[in-house]
Amino acid sequence: GTPWRAIAFNFTTSATVITCVALMLQPSPSAETAVASDAWKFFGGVFGFCVVSVMVLVSGPDCIGSVITFSMQVLGQLASSVLVDLFVAPAVLGRPAIPFSGMKASGLSVVILGVLCGMLADP
Repeated sequence: GTPWRAIAFNFTTSATVITCVALMLQPSPSAETAVASDAWKFFGGVFGFCVVSVMVLVSGPDCIGSVITFSMQVLGQLASSVLVDLFVAPAVLGRPAIPFSGMKASGLSVVILGVLCGMLADP
């Protein structure tokens, strides 16, 4: 099949399973609860669709490959988590900022090195 069919199957299956589990574990929220919720809470599905779609499209054999694709995803998750801890958590979530430490810098450096090694390993 095509990558788009894989994406459609992935999200149809995921949505069905998540809906069934949510209905079994907790009753449906009221419309008032949904309206009162922060808008950013509803963007997870949209972002997930974008991430999975890009992953399926670029990890094919004629593109950059699975190893580099997943390594870059891990790097992006770690880097964005650092930014969330520093800037988003205090401003949006009302939590104290978690400082960027030398150990976090070391961890990011190792992941960057891993991505570079993976990119240079392919002829």
